[in-house]
Amino acid sequence: KADLLARDSSGNLFVYPGTGSTTSPFGPRIKAGWGWGGYTMVNGGDLTGDGKADLLARDSSGNLFVYPGTGSTTSPFGPRIKAGWGWGGYTMVGPGDVTGDGKPDLVARDSSGNVYLYPGTGSPTSPYGSRSSIATGWGIYDTII
Repeated sequence: KADLLARDSSGNLFVYPGTGSTTSPFGPRIKAGWGWGGYTMVNGGDLTGDGKADLLARDSSGNLFVYPGTGSTTSPFGPRIKAGWGWGGYTMVGPGDVTGDGKPDLVARDSSGNVYLYPGTGSPTSPYGSRSSIATGWGIYDTII
């Protein structure tokens, strides 16, 4: 069952456990951490290939980190692993497995409206392969999801 992560304006991270119900899809929130306010982008997916949802976070300097999933709702992530740098100029979204290889991919848009696909690798220290251009002209959109 899919859970939901939420971060409040104070940087607290909460897990809303999935229930599997369409009328009440999430259970009561559980505080899972604090200090998450310094990240400009947070996204998830099984980046390590172990069957547990991991978290991808970018700090204000453009450094990218993977927080490996633990499977626990009260302490859902292990210590962060630096996965890259230079990601500050992108709007990013993790749409899932775009390439069909079973690994979560990343789609990123630069400030010029160019859109790139970064294929997932399954490695927490280098979660994405080389980018390929998949679209241009996306600068007209405020948000991509």
